[in-house]
Amino acid sequence: MSGVLAFACGMRGDFDEARQAAAHGIELARQIEHLPTQAACLFFCGVVRGWHGDLESAVPEFEEALLLCERSGDIFRQYLTHGWRGQGYLLAGRYEAAEADLKRCLELGDQIGTTFHRGAFQAFRAKLRLLDGEVGEALRHSAEALEVATETAQAWSRSIALRIHAEALVALEPPRIEQAEQDIRSALEIQERRECLFDLAWSRLAEGHVLAAKDEREAARQAYLLAGRMFEEMTVTMGQERVRAALAQLDQKKSLRFA
Repeated sequence: MSGVLAFACGMRGDFDEARQAAAHGIELARQIEHLPTQAACLFFCGVVRGWHGDLESAVPEFEEALLLCERSGDIFRQYLTHGWRGQGYLLAGRYEAAEADLKRCLELGDQIGTTFHRGAFQAFRAKLRLLDGEVGEALRHSAEALEVATETAQAWSRSIALRIHAEALVALEPPRIEQAEQDIRSALEIQERRECLFDLAWSRLAEGHVLAAKDEREAARQAYLLAGRMFEEMTVTMGQERVRAALAQLDQKKSLRFA
């Protein structure tokens, strides 16, 4: 329960509480010497550290979790660990490592036939395709992620897939703005209702991208600023950096337009 509490606090952006709960869970798990429980608690700690941007601390915890999963034969937890470590690498800009983890995650998911969090993991892989400039592949993968999350009624995963699908739609030539706007607003609604504040901040940033593509510059600026305030409150440095880059790009486009 301490590990699950850490995960829940991380979703809400309460990273101090998340780290405390995770550390308590690991301590208790080591006392009882039950390998699957130890692996789970290490996994939860790695996830919240990855979300917060502390990948240096997260990776050893993920590695130990994977080792314990292998010793106990827990393929399902291996699947989750590769998936969420892949997202941690993605957020940190370590794209080759993210690709390897997400590929392994989906292979393990196919092996055991699970769809748990599958929509989110497929969406993260779609994001990698988008970052590589493979917009068509990004759109296809994110559409598949959205379909899986919708069919299995996993709202959180669906909100992540919606966000990345919206980003792919904006990257098309010409961009499909109306559908992208519908997707990002649906993602925001899910995350606001469920208080997934960490993901909500990333979706506000994506909303800014959609509005900028729509040429609604002031609305885009407000979305970026709101995302920036949320990241600042959560002390998520990598999010703050992306907001600053987005604002700088918005200002540059304005300068070019009026030059």
